[in-house]
Parts: sequence; C-alpha cells; structure tokens
Amino acid sequence: MARKPSDIVAPNLRIREDLRLRLEKAAIKNRVSINREMINRLTDSFVLRARLNLEELHADMKVDAAHIRQATLHHPNLQADLINAAEALVAANKKQDRAAITAAIEHVENVINMIERDRLAALRKQV
Repeated sequence: MARKPSDIVAPNLRIREDLRLRLEKAAIKNRVSINREMINRLTDSFVLRARLNLEELHADMKVDAAHIRQATLHHPNLQADLINAAEALVAANKKQDRAAITAAIEHVENVINMIERDRLAALRKQV
C-alpha cells in the first residue's frame, strides 16, 4: 500500500558523530528534540532553495528591465508592447507561476530582439 504524504516515516539515517553532536547542541539551544531539529533543518533547506531560485529570477528580471529601458528610449513605438510584456512578467512572478514567467520572459526577449533588429537596420542605413 502506498504511503500518504501525511504519513510519519522513520528513515534510517547514518551520520558522523560530530554532526550528531552539532545537531544535539542546536536542538538544546532551540529547545526542541534532535528529531525536530533535523526536520526543521531539512525543511529550511527546501525553503532556501526556493528563495535562491526566486533571487536568480529577480536578477534575470533586472537584466530584462535594463534592456526594456534602453529599448524604449530608442523605439517609443514599441513601448506599449514592452510595457505589456513587463506587466505580464511581474504578474507571473507574483503568482510564482514558472510557466507563465518563462513565457513572459520569452515575450520580453522577442520584443527586445525586434528592437535590436530595427536598431541594426537603422545603423546600416546610416552607413
């Protein structure tokens, strides 16, 4: 019979004695059992990974925002499309919807690529 996500299980965990002592000291300091200390630390590691992923996304969004600012200076006719793409990106980020975020980033990149092509074409005409 398959386990339910709410089932309590007792996995066999082998760790070095020095790590067990560190966990025990942390448990005493935090006034919890060593079992609760390990559960808390494991849970926190997943939260940390999610936060790091959001920080990476935020850094990507900063780069995209810089491209958008540059693009709107040179191509005001595409400004509305960029604003729509940026709004979709912000909304997707608030929902933490990875698929929507990816689609919105792709839309922003497509508009930026169009602007870049226009800029290069204008430069070629000047030469």
